[in-house]
Amino acid sequence: RIDQVLAWMHRHLHTELALEDAARRAHVSPAAFSRFFRRETGRTWTDAVQAMRCSEAARRLRRDTRPVAEIAADCGWRTQCHFNLVLSARFGLTPRQYRRAAAAGG
Repeated sequence: RIDQVLAWMHRHLHTELALEDAARRAHVSPAAFSRFFRRETGRTWTDAVQAMRCSEAARRLRRDTRPVAEIAADCGWRTQCHFNLVLSARFGLTPRQYRRAAAAGG
């Protein structure tokens, strides 16, 4: 079941990923899903969504020359400011710094 939910998350990364929607997909209540998800992944729903979005954004920043704002939107971030804060907290670099470091081979 967790693999199906993770695949769904990845396919819908650009949309609002609500715990309630994931619970419906797993055919359980939101509370039961939250416990199940944390037990299976070791992460809360919110942390997993952010980690997946950061990972995809980082991949795109390394390979794509489109503007950072477009990449952020494609990965489901509602505002570039929030994207910058979360990416900086995870990687210690702003998106532009991350892109420059990746281009330089760092």
